[in-house]
Amino acid sequence: MQAQIDELFDVCGTLLALVRVDERFSETRSWSGRLENDGKALSATRDQWISVGAERDAPTETKQRTGRRVSPVRTKQSAMQPYLVGFAAAQPLSLQHPVTITLSVGPATVTARTIEVTALDVTRLQDEALRMALCQALRASGASEVASIVSAPVRIEPFDKGGSLHIRRAVRTGAGVVLDGSIDGMAQPDIRIVSADLRCGTMPSQVVLRARPSEGREDGQGEDGRTAGFNFTAVLATSASHATGAFYIVRIAATGEGTVFTGPLTATGPKDEQEAARLVRKAFGPIQSLPQPLIDQIYRPVLALPASEARARRFEFGPAPDGATPLSSIIIPFYGDAFFLNCVYHLQRVLGPGFELVLMVDDPRIWPEVYGRLSARQSSISIPTVLLQGNENYGYARANNVAFRAARGDVIFLMNSDVLILDPTGLTEAADAIRTRHKAREPEAIIGFSLLYEDHTIQHIGMEFPRSPLVGHLRIADHPMKGLPMALYEGENTRRVPAVTGALMALSSHLYRQLGGFDPRYERGDFEDADLCLRAQQIGAEVWLHVRPGLYHLERQSIRGMGDESFREMITHLNCVAFNARWGTHLSEQSEPRVAPQTLVRPARRPISVRKRNPAEASLKAPQAVRHHSP
Repeated sequence: MQAQIDELFDVCGTLLALVRVDERFSETRSWSGRLENDGKALSATRDQWISVGAERDAPTETKQRTGRRVSPVRTKQSAMQPYLVGFAAAQPLSLQHPVTITLSVGPATVTARTIEVTALDVTRLQDEALRMALCQALRASGASEVASIVSAPVRIEPFDKGGSLHIRRAVRTGAGVVLDGSIDGMAQPDIRIVSADLRCGTMPSQVVLRARPSEGREDGQGEDGRTAGFNFTAVLATSASHATGAFYIVRIAATGEGTVFTGPLTATGPKDEQEAARLVRKAFGPIQSLPQPLIDQIYRPVLALPASEARARRFEFGPAPDGATPLSSIIIPFYGDAFFLNCVYHLQRVLGPGFELVLMVDDPRIWPEVYGRLSARQSSISIPTVLLQGNENYGYARANNVAFRAARGDVIFLMNSDVLILDPTGLTEAADAIRTRHKAREPEAIIGFSLLYEDHTIQHIGMEFPRSPLVGHLRIADHPMKGLPMALYEGENTRRVPAVTGALMALSSHLYRQLGGFDPRYERGDFEDADLCLRAQQIGAEVWLHVRPGLYHLERQSIRGMGDESFREMITHLNCVAFNARWGTHLSEQSEPRVAPQTLVRPARRPISVRKRNPAEASLKAPQAVRHHSP
């Protein structure tokens, strides 16, 4: 056997294959490695392979006394020389899908193996040859910060509760863990956190140190002038392929003095994202005060949901689609409050043939109520209804994307659970318009709708992207005329706009699939819709607003279970930063978009405070006629 593939490690996002090559062929420079995963491919040439330990000398020729050269005589099988082959990807790979490693000499494949990613346990770093090769391979792959953790000899020590290292709190989040602790009697240490399998590790920016004053002193100095100790807060983010279990505290000493791994420790107890956010805000500062790279490194692990694969169990109620009428699928995610099943019951009364409902419940807390209430009303369900049960909170983007895979319609409506449809005519017209454009081979379209609050003031008539001083002059997804009487609107009933809200929008299933749905990088329900609209326009689609009566949105009442106001503000800011990183330059290169045409009469603007609405107190009356004035 010329070569074999032993293991594949994920070390803080860098994939490293441990391979072995027959020493007789190890000097061949045309060796190469190739990694394939979910349609992506990465390569590593022979000069990128890192030898694990000193390579054996190649066998030498021997001479007989006559001077004639002969080949060396081997009495046993040739030794295999180990190498680490690094594969650095610009974007994380989908490690839920198979990974295939191929070793080749020139164009000829020598060996290939479909392999799973395995853990590189911390204890293996005590193998000096492997540690040195790992450090070199990480540096070659551009992971110099991770390489610094293993650049010196490693010593592993168990965590001693009576020692100099103290952990006060280890708080789990959806995508990481926040540690709060202290170190006694040391000069300012260089501290990192790594998971026990080395898949995750902190950057220096994810750890903050604060000198801890000794008793009777405020300058943090003891009687001998040395620092009494340090408090620290650290944020360890999990990778997309696993959740953090055990972890080690890493103290990187001066050059030559070695690196100490203390642990393993575990974060026990339930997740507490809001407590983690409080610790991070206190240690690192408000999210609004940090630049974008630090926001992603520090706050995203606290605010993000787990990156596990989103799946759902399917239940069906009501009649099956008749197959004779074109079908439109209305996707409604449910999280935090089952109260808005009342809006679904109303849809059962007002919708006619040609619609199905796809209800996505990704909140285990409300699942029993939703399933029980629908089961109890089976005899009155007249619209084909698909109910999906998620295992955990997937977030707005992934919940809609999962539900889309269960939808059977050629037209998709994305609808919030707190949207109330009193007059479905606008939905029928939008579905017809999308199908007509498709038949005429006109550009695809996303269609949004005018939405009102229960007091008939404007909640949405399109979106625009002005800069806001409230978020450091970043661009926001703004709703013009929000909170003002609909009677002030004098625009067209149907017109193009820069973007529309995902609270209620329609598009073809083909376009949604082509776009890949909502981008799950936007956490829990902000900016996904604006991003979808801009991506659609980049591939030639158009965004239209239909101003129609009888459509109401009880804004944000469906997300009350997602945390207090300050926590929600952090999530909104996180998404705002991500949106501007992707679209800021694009929007700046365009002329300032305005949702409202010249015919829109704007009143003098003044600060508007939109009160929170209580659905129990709201009095929704039959829609009054809305006056529209064409230019």
